[in-house]
This record gives sequence, structure tokens and C-alpha cells, in this order.
Amino acid sequence: LFFIYNHQFLSIYSRPKEWVVLCPTSPNLLFYPKKYNYTIKNDCPESLPPFECSHGFFVIGRIDPPLSGVSITVTTGDNEYNVTTDDEGQYKVGPLSESTKYTVVPYLEEYSFEPFDDDLHSFKAIKKSKLTIKISDHSTQNPLAGVLISVNGEGLRNSTTTSEEGFVAYSDILPGQYYIKPLLREFEFQPPSMVVDLKQGEDLSVDFKAFRVAFSCSGKVLSLNGSPLESVSVELVSQVDNEGHCKSYHDAVLTDKEGHYKFRGLQPKCQYQLSLATNDESMIEKGLPVTRHFTLSEKDIEGESFIAVLKNERVYVTGNVIINNLDLLTYITVGLYSDKYLESQVFSVGTDPIGFFRMPPLPRNNSKPYYVQLDSSLLYSQSYKVSVSNSNVSLTAGRDTHVTFNVTAESVPLANGNSYRGSFVGIFVALIVIFVLANIDKILVYIRGSGTGGGFRGKRH
Repeated sequence: LFFIYNHQFLSIYSRPKEWVVLCPTSPNLLFYPKKYNYTIKNDCPESLPPFECSHGFFVIGRIDPPLSGVSITVTTGDNEYNVTTDDEGQYKVGPLSESTKYTVVPYLEEYSFEPFDDDLHSFKAIKKSKLTIKISDHSTQNPLAGVLISVNGEGLRNSTTTSEEGFVAYSDILPGQYYIKPLLREFEFQPPSMVVDLKQGEDLSVDFKAFRVAFSCSGKVLSLNGSPLESVSVELVSQVDNEGHCKSYHDAVLTDKEGHYKFRGLQPKCQYQLSLATNDESMIEKGLPVTRHFTLSEKDIEGESFIAVLKNERVYVTGNVIINNLDLLTYITVGLYSDKYLESQVFSVGTDPIGFFRMPPLPRNNSKPYYVQLDSSLLYSQSYKVSVSNSNVSLTAGRDTHVTFNVTAESVPLANGNSYRGSFVGIFVALIVIFVLANIDKILVYIRGSGTGGGFRGKRH
């Protein structure tokens, strides 16, 4: 419902072209438009356009139990209105347009608010509680840092670790039941877990005792020049005893930037073996020492360090050709190929007088295999019968390899002794024929010249 009012403003003196803003206000009414901007001309205007107004809508509510100083924020579109509750916990915001959607949000530190079902403008105030969880070592009574604390309940699901002072504190949490469980390798806790019933506004502190039941082993991995090595895999294996006290244990960890490693959860009075991982994927050729053995007592072991010998950045392929006649080694070569079909040859080398060969160094590539094949003209000769135990070998990617070829070459016996003579005669005849064909022109000229000038000449009359 809109109302139109006629107002007569007091006369004022102003200069021509002066800017005037007209803005009506009322504790209960809303005006449309909210203001007029007018420029004074040379003569006074008879009247201005009217303001339309309507009764405003008020947001009225309370906080129960009564609580003063609660900040109430009412948001309507882009507009925001802020008030605080009075001594009786009541508030009033307006006038607002009844057709506008709005939200009401109360806030006061250390309190949570829930709207009533029958009055969305009024709220129930719930004072938040505090919960402190403390962990101490039973043997030393000192605070224990790094314990993982899991807390679940009343909208809270959280896992965090204790500080250097050995505690975790939760402030401003809702009252209700909470399940608490501490966890840290090598320790058992008393009690193992706990359920607490937190009252409204309560500041509750609970304590857990930690008992050491397992221990750790730590050390460093260094290079030959003494610098720490990062991301080196260190392996630990336990030795199972007959009594069943020492359970099977096999674990591996990587060194950090400083070359440190650490194994946790080791059982006392058990034997363990430490070593560096030296598989195909590892950058380590071997560790010095190769292994370390120790029996764990009821204390941590430190300083179990290794010197790591790194793998060469290149791969070497060597081998031997074992043959029954060393004189035939001159007819043998060994080829290195980058594909299993033996089409892409990388290198081809011969052997030394005793059958040893060595390929030029190859770049280390853990994913690319190579293939080695023995080749010889003897394999195609009719004079020898040749057998090779393994004519081609697949090499393991990224590793130095030594290959051995076993070759047997036997002379092929001829049918009879005259065959040698026949063979030489045939070769001699073939050479004569080749010579004649290559010099046929010169031979014909010679024959013709001998026929005309070399015979008997009669006397001319």
C-alpha cells in the first residue's frame, strides 16, 4: 500500500545551477525513489515529482538464553544491515521491503547458534567447549611429540599430531560425545582409546600414557666423496627365530636430502640385516659394506651408515669366442644391434688373437635392450662345417654384460685324392679362358701378322 504526501519545503536561497539532493527518511516508511537530484535553474520551480512510500517490514528476533552483544547481520541482495542484541537478547532490523529475500546470521565468539523451528529470526545460543589432549612417555614422564590424534564426534572429524609440548587443543567445538584415539609406531597407549562427554562451555583435558614397545634403526648413505645421497633405497630384513618371538619383517625406505634413513617398529632381541638395493632400477652398483647385521636391544640404533658405489653412466659389452682353431678367428666378427630383428647395427668388431672382443661403451639405458650376433664367412664356406652354440644373444638393458660364443669349425673332406688335381686343372683352364677373352683383339692381330709376314716369299720375275 503506497501513500502520496505533499510537502512544501522552506524557501532557500541558492545560486543558479546549484546541485540539490532531496532524501526523505522515516523510521517506519520506505520511499521510492530513495532520493532526487535537482539542479536549480534561474527561476524557482512550482513543484517537484512526488515520492511514493510504503510501510516497511521489520526483522525482529531474540537470542535464547538472553545474550547481549551478539552481532546480527541481515543481508538482502547487495545490501547488508548490522545490529547487535540488547541486554534482553533482542534485536530489530528495518524497515525492509517485504518482497525482498533476506538472510539472518548471528555471531559471537565462543558461541554457536541454531534457529528455532517456529521462528527463523530467533536463535538458541550454545556456548562452545574446549578439549585438550595430552600425551606423555610413561618411562620418562616427558611430553611426547608427533603422536597422531584422531578425534570424531558432533560434526568434527580431525586427525593431527601433538606439538613439541605433547598436546593437541580443540577450542570452539560443540558439546557432545567425542571418540579419541592416539597412534604412533613403536608405542602402545593407555587407555588405547577414549570416549568423552563434553558439556556446554566445558574446558576438558584428558591424558594418555605412551609405552615404548618397539625401536628404530637409522643411519646415512654417502657417496665415495662423502656427500649425502638422496632417494637411495635401503632394505631391512629380519631373521625369524624358532620360538616365534621375532616375526618376519621386510621393509625398504628412501633416504632424504641429507642421506638419512630410518626404520621404525623393530622388535627388541631380534636380529636384522641392512643392505642397499642394487636392482636394475637402482643407481647403486654396491654398498660398502654390502650388508650390516645387528641384534636390537631395548634402545634405538643410530649410525648404521653405508658408502654407496654408483653405477657407471656407460654400459660395457665384452665377450670371448672359443674356437677349436685360433687361425680361423680372422674370419669372425661380432655385431651389436639395437633391434631384435638384427637390422639396425650399432657396432661391429673383430677379436684379438685369443678370441676376446670388446664393444665401444654404450650410454646406460635401463629400458633399451641390445642384441649381439656372431658372424663369419666360414658359415657360408663349403670347406668347413661350422657350428655355433648361441649365434645371437639378448642383453639385459642397462647392465654390463660378458658374452661367450662356442664355435666349432671342421674341414670338409673331399671325395678322393684326384679331386684336388682336378680342381687345380679346372682353375688353370678357367684362368686361360679368362685371359684369352680379355685379350682377344691383341691375339687376332698377332695371328694375322704372323700369317702375312712370317711365311716363305717367292722370287719376283
